[in-house]
Amino acid sequence: MKKSTLLKLALMFVAIFIFAGAQAQTNTGATQWTVNGTINEYTNAVGNKVTANKVMPFWVWPSAAYNPNFNFAIGAYATPATIATNVTSSFVWAATSGTTATVVPFQTGAPLKDRNYATISWPLADAGTTQTITVTETPASGVCPATAVTYSVDVIGVPDVTISVVVPGPGVPTLGLPNVIKTTCWGILGDNSTRIPITVNSTDEVNPYAFYMFYKVYTVDGLDGSGNVPILAGNLDPAGAGVTLLADDGKVVGVGGGTPNITTNPVTSSAAFVLPAVIDFESKTAGTKITVYEFDLAGYNAKVSRTSDYIAKAITTNAIRDNWGTYSQYGTAAKYYIIALPKPVTGPIYHISNTFAL
Repeated sequence: MKKSTLLKLALMFVAIFIFAGAQAQTNTGATQWTVNGTINEYTNAVGNKVTANKVMPFWVWPSAAYNPNFNFAIGAYATPATIATNVTSSFVWAATSGTTATVVPFQTGAPLKDRNYATISWPLADAGTTQTITVTETPASGVCPATAVTYSVDVIGVPDVTISVVVPGPGVPTLGLPNVIKTTCWGILGDNSTRIPITVNSTDEVNPYAFYMFYKVYTVDGLDGSGNVPILAGNLDPAGAGVTLLADDGKVVGVGGGTPNITTNPVTSSAAFVLPAVIDFESKTAGTKITVYEFDLAGYNAKVSRTSDYIAKAITTNAIRDNWGTYSQYGTAAKYYIIALPKPVTGPIYHISNTFAL
């Protein structure tokens, strides 16, 4: 075979290998964002929010020219190592802050290089501000660094709500009970129709709020000499004299109990932040006894605060994500009450009979 023929064959094989290698590349650039929109739990949409003091993950798409084997199909709940697989460039992460943001780059390989994944947290002092993340990529050769890319997030405070109570006010007892939402002299159905009124103080948070609340209904036979129901440690004494837990415990629509989950417990708020819908908390004994509705609030959270628990609570499966008991709870645990009071039914007036002195 002639040398010229051998040379042509060699060049052809080289071309085939180059073509095959090019076809094997999995990173074809940011056009894949256009196709996929989001990559599993992540998004590059602007306007995302993070909770102050929470460690949040971020990663940047590496250049296709210098990281051809980066595989964008990273899968759900991808680990930092998976996101950084086949990334050869180095990355410098920074975050602007009015105080001090904590940036922790993920490092892998030999020698160690900052990769395309990092975790960042902002202090509470930055709540209410927009912060900018900056990433600069440098190829493995160290030559020709990229123009820095940026991404902005809004840092917000933790969820904060207030449940309104009747005068005399929080901590001041009504019938000896603190935090009474409503008390009504019950006469007919509908007399005690109400909601659990919630005021949202952290307006940067996002609905739905989730309330970890347990619910019981009691009847009380009577009041003590001070005009109070039986009290234990500042709340209704469930074992007090004349206190009975009713069989319909927890049956009010919209109020859950038991193990926290994503559907019935915790209770989620509507856009108006009232929970549950208007319900008639009526007398359970046709007005013959006091009825006490007890709402035991363990805490609450909201959409952004739950998302910001991604790393802190090791959200690694759908099962963990959907168990809302996994997430951090905020607010002060307290019991709240709605009371239906029977109107006194007074008997007849007696006097000395005219037949007394027959």
